[in-house]
Amino acid sequence: MGRPRNPLVGSRPSRSTGKQPTIMSMFSKGSNKRKSNDVNGDIKAEPEVSIEVEETEEKEQVEKKLKVEDGEEFGSVKEEIPKTKPVQTPKTPPPKCVDCRQYLDDPDLKFFQGDPDNALDEPEMLTDERLSLFDSNEDGFESYEDLPQHKVTCFSIYDKRGHLCPFDSGLIEKNVELYFSGVVKPIYEDNPSLDGGVRAKKLGPINAWWMTGFDGGEKALIGFTTAFADYFLMDPSEEYSAIFALMQEKIYMSKIVVEFLQSNQDATYEDLLNRIETTVPPAGLNFNRFTEDSLLRHAQFVVEQVESYDDAADSDEQPIIITPCMRDLIKLAGVTLGKRRAVRKQAIRHPTKIIKDKGPTKATTTRLVYQIFDTFFSEQIENNEEKENIKRRRCGVCEVCQQPECGKCRACQDMIKFGGSGRNKQACLQRRCPNLAVKEADEDEELDDNIPEMPSPKKILQGRKKKQEKKNRISWRGDRVKAEGKKEYYLKVSIDDEILEVGDCVSVSPDNPTEPLYLARITSMWEDVNGPMFHAHWFCLGSDTVLGATSEPLELFLVDECEDMQLSYIHGKVNVVYKEPAEDWFMEGGLDNDKNVMEDDGKSYFYQLWYDPEYARFETPPKLQPTEENKHKFCTSCARLDEIRQREIPKVFDIADDFDGKVCYNMATKNGVQYKTGDGVLLLPDAYTFSVKLSSPLKRSHKKDDVDEELYPEYYRKSSDYIKGSNLDAPEPYRLGRIKEIYCNKKSNGKPNESDIKLRVYKFYRPENTHKGTKASYHADINLVCTGVMKRRL
Repeated sequence: MGRPRNPLVGSRPSRSTGKQPTIMSMFSKGSNKRKSNDVNGDIKAEPEVSIEVEETEEKEQVEKKLKVEDGEEFGSVKEEIPKTKPVQTPKTPPPKCVDCRQYLDDPDLKFFQGDPDNALDEPEMLTDERLSLFDSNEDGFESYEDLPQHKVTCFSIYDKRGHLCPFDSGLIEKNVELYFSGVVKPIYEDNPSLDGGVRAKKLGPINAWWMTGFDGGEKALIGFTTAFADYFLMDPSEEYSAIFALMQEKIYMSKIVVEFLQSNQDATYEDLLNRIETTVPPAGLNFNRFTEDSLLRHAQFVVEQVESYDDAADSDEQPIIITPCMRDLIKLAGVTLGKRRAVRKQAIRHPTKIIKDKGPTKATTTRLVYQIFDTFFSEQIENNEEKENIKRRRCGVCEVCQQPECGKCRACQDMIKFGGSGRNKQACLQRRCPNLAVKEADEDEELDDNIPEMPSPKKILQGRKKKQEKKNRISWRGDRVKAEGKKEYYLKVSIDDEILEVGDCVSVSPDNPTEPLYLARITSMWEDVNGPMFHAHWFCLGSDTVLGATSEPLELFLVDECEDMQLSYIHGKVNVVYKEPAEDWFMEGGLDNDKNVMEDDGKSYFYQLWYDPEYARFETPPKLQPTEENKHKFCTSCARLDEIRQREIPKVFDIADDFDGKVCYNMATKNGVQYKTGDGVLLLPDAYTFSVKLSSPLKRSHKKDDVDEELYPEYYRKSSDYIKGSNLDAPEPYRLGRIKEIYCNKKSNGKPNESDIKLRVYKFYRPENTHKGTKASYHADINLVCTGVMKRRL
């Protein structure tokens, strides 16, 4: 952008000269003139040009005319007027309320006008006699287990700051505290007037809101649930009526759709649209008819209500979300099912859209990464025609897919890990992916594949009867191998006609039937006063380690955990094999063809490593062999734990001197480490104290302002007391010492008490532990210490 020209300097030739000057002549004349002035020693200063704000156009024209008449040269140096550009302030978005997320400068934002003086709090209001269903002489009103139910009229919903706000915009689901005020009436009242009601204030906060009345009635019933009661909404207040009217259309729209699909599950989208357009809205609403535009506009809300209706249905009822009309509505409106956190993968394509080159179609990844790619980037990865018969997978990103298995429904009870047979192979009823159901219905597959068959009540009763009649029949096979005290050890046992031996792996039933079966190895079996018992060396599932859901489903890990259990807890025999890692295991990553992976029959597993849950370490399993004396009760876990305990016990060796009251030694061991006289040791901070105590620095006070976290998502970093590199919360360093003497005091019988080993050490001082204080450490070497004398117990 060029600068504005100076109006005082001529920028074009006069009419008297008929020759137009060139660019080169203009610059050459200007440079010669400036050069001649410099040679003569008279440096001509450029005139300062002042900017006049209120300069009239007539004055400019007069000055231009005078300059032209004086015959000023065309090559004169042009002076430019500096023009200051106004500083543009950055546009900040309008402020929002941190609770209801409404714009504070919105003219439609309304405030709650307040409660009258005679309004009661919720606990006091619920005890009012006008809301009671019983007289004072009647009995039975104290036996209610559910929350009391009332109706509320002339209501207003608002947040903590008093802003009137809608309740269907997801604020309650985000744990935003919303309250409401109004006149509470008994549940049997149908008159929405204020007569006979109790004025209440600040009811709530609202824990949930719900809809009911899908039974063909004229209106849909909307209710709130608080910590004290359930409330059905009647008529809003005058100030809240405008907000509530905007919610009426989609609420009644969802009522029409649900009621229509209950009796017409084979209906098409056109049939649903015809039903909506011919339905007359209830009286009192600000619209007179339902249209297709209103259906598509509120499609997301309607589909969510249909999903909620399916969640509350029985397990033998077919979900109405997969009906043809609902699938068409989902496609037309672009509805996301299950409140997807990821962006929709399928979009509405324009018919004239040019298909671009997708680039590379394959990626060299591990199996886990490939499965993630195949789920999220299926459109970018070329599909192989040979994989058409691969089993469909759930989306994995909706809230339904991320729910844990309940362990209580019929599908979970049939799973092998919960003790079932594993024949149905159905997902948990709380983890039925809506995206997968709609996709299967779109491809005209059988809807029954995703819905487990319900056996007849007769079959259920027969199964329960057989289960009650079946009892665990436990009998020993063979003679006892050894008797120790009251324990008689055996090598074989028969449980329900299944032979189990020492060393076999079994599944154990937990006390809580909703938990998966435990897996363990039988290390010994015996019978005592508690009945038939066995010692279980537990295995750890991969999902219980630091690997989580990324672990191999069939892989187990050894842990140092074992327990004595009754044989009646054994559910059945499983096959657990040791899969020794190859020598070049570090070169096998990412291979798709794993020859050693076994079939997932629910009873076959393998293990490779030992897992330490304290440090989340995976190590090679220990190789401990039993002896002939303890092979009938040898447990690897017990042997390792006993070895660890023995290493932790301090021991003394090589007596140096024997005095009257103590015995001195030359060496002591603990945790496999040898300590000798003259060795330096690290001691815990509470081993001894110093006379000079360090003063702890004061924490800085930081006030956290109430800001918009969506506008400033990194503000939480500034509101923390943590300072990078600060040692404020660092623990005290270890104490330093040098062993002067290792000794044990003698008992009354004259023998040394080797269970109480003591050390006499030279005490070392750091610079900050001396009388010079903390500042001494700033000017001294960090390894500089001075000595003293101290005794300490090992």
